[in-house]
Amino acid sequence: MKSSKKSVPSSPKGKLDVPPKEHIGVTLRNDLHAALGFYPEREYTFAPDRKWRFDLAFPSQKLAIEIAGRYHLLHKRFRQDCERNNYATIHGWRVLIFPASCVVAKSRRKLICEQISRVLCGASDPELDAEILTQPVR
Repeated sequence: MKSSKKSVPSSPKGKLDVPPKEHIGVTLRNDLHAALGFYPEREYTFAPDRKWRFDLAFPSQKLAIEIAGRYHLLHKRFRQDCERNNYATIHGWRVLIFPASCVVAKSRRKLICEQISRVLCGASDPELDAEILTQPVR
């Protein structure tokens, strides 16, 4: 009998093994608390009629944090993510999306926390943003 479960892309050989998204989200949430002094909300439902949730959110600032793991590579899930993120943007949300492999890497997580902190306070630093994108995962 054939399984009805969908195939999930596996990590390429030699790449960082990523723990479950729940653990990654908790780690990032704790790091954000250490950096900012308050916690973002987890699994925040921003459109109850659509049952859409953000991994982490700062609702009063309408800032959402999404951690894109391998499930987000599935065609159907990718389309759903696009629809959700576009809906959120149209309704005034800012959505920051980070690959799970970057959130796992402690060196990148610190930069991600700095970037989120700057977004919350309205500052920008193009050089730091570029560093987040180009720094090798360790």
